[in-house]
Amino acid sequence: MTSWEEFYSSNKVTLPDCTSYKTDYTTHCLVLRSIEGFKSSLLPSLPTDTPTNNLSSRLALSRSKQSEIFNLNAFTIKLHLFDFERKTFLGRTWVSSQFKLSQEDKKSFSFLGHTLYFQLPNRFPTYFVVEFVTKTAAFDSTVFWTSFDPFSHLQHISDLSTPAKHTQLRFPLFYGSPRSLFFLKSPLLDSKSPVPVPGCLLICSLTTHKALQCTSHLFPPFYFLSSSSVIPGLAYPSKQPAKDPFSSPKLLETLPCHISELSIEFSQDFSSVTQDILETLRSSSALKAPGDARISEMRLRVGIHNGLTFIHQP
Repeated sequence: MTSWEEFYSSNKVTLPDCTSYKTDYTTHCLVLRSIEGFKSSLLPSLPTDTPTNNLSSRLALSRSKQSEIFNLNAFTIKLHLFDFERKTFLGRTWVSSQFKLSQEDKKSFSFLGHTLYFQLPNRFPTYFVVEFVTKTAAFDSTVFWTSFDPFSHLQHISDLSTPAKHTQLRFPLFYGSPRSLFFLKSPLLDSKSPVPVPGCLLICSLTTHKALQCTSHLFPPFYFLSSSSVIPGLAYPSKQPAKDPFSSPKLLETLPCHISELSIEFSQDFSSVTQDILETLRSSSALKAPGDARISEMRLRVGIHNGLTFIHQP
């Protein structure tokens, strides 16, 4: 069983400046449905000896060597969130299990089952980045990728509970790496940079998920959940372990408890502890504490953390 420390360290989330977004959130459901127009002949060629991000050198290699370079049975999807205004990735990257991507006889390749849940601040400008990655002999390589803002393509977002068919969104796939987002001046991806994959579209759908709102205090924003995610505080069905626990989520029962006789032991002299705190404050570019700063008061704040986020702030 994973300890709390291990669970916490493996689920750290990169959040934006707390002053840059409001605290009202909406829970959503994103379904990655299929790739339209995929053919293995569209795969970029890669050298077998050393990695390269040069697109021309990739395309210059013989297509006959693709089977030697790509493991067509070991594709994974990586899903990121990107703040285009501040040029930074947010949250925590979601990585799928491996799947096969080598069906030339169909117009679209389906990888149904990748249903993801998350919560975002309302009206926060976030772009989704979907990356298709495969393993080569010596390294992982991005094959296709795309970036999009689904909210700008939907006039009305339906809820997951509605029986009506949800709107399917289509976004072009590109060669290269999503790291090129750091150098683009505009989030609009044109035909020149990056280079589009001919005829390839990612098909997905986005809905709100009001039923998940009751669990929003158990996980942080900008954090993707899949059916296999573990969220402390959420009730998981014991009779149907394969059922998606987030489609109709239920909370565990709460128990009242109290902490008494709480004490803190310092590993060194208390004056050394205060000196270390002051040095940290002075060296912090965000706090910009003056050189003559001093500690006038210290207080202990106690909160409740489930390994992902504070359920009750300290």
